[in-house]
Amino acid sequence: MRPLLSVSLPALALAGVALTASEAHAKGIVLITHGESVLHYDDLTGEAKKFADETTGYEVKVGYLYSHFGVFWLDLWTWDGKYCLYHGDNVWELTPEDAAGLLGVKVDDLGKPLLYRIPLGILLLLGLGVGFALWRRFSRD
Repeated sequence: MRPLLSVSLPALALAGVALTASEAHAKGIVLITHGESVLHYDDLTGEAKKFADETTGYEVKVGYLYSHFGVFWLDLWTWDGKYCLYHGDNVWELTPEDAAGLLGVKVDDLGKPLLYRIPLGILLLLGLGVGFALWRRFSRD
């Protein structure tokens, strides 16, 4: 049982620190979360930073805005991802071409954040499933 706890406790702590949901609704004992969130994608530098900061009036960063659904603040499903500039709660959507231009890369090199493609809740459930399967396998011996 100890290996299962050593895997799940750090993952739960990381989930509590890493993710915040914009809306939450308690449905009995389960807390359902949904809304939009921004994952940090990259920092701007040089002329691109100066241009973006002057245009928006804030010191902005490049993020990835997406919609999500989850349980207990752990994203289980994500969709409608798009690049953006953000500062706090202020968000300005970007086309992939604009994001690539600001970051000085090709559009094909942008990619999507890992926690958008594979939400943390899914990773946690997968880890718990593998841990449980290993525990069952080795506890029989």
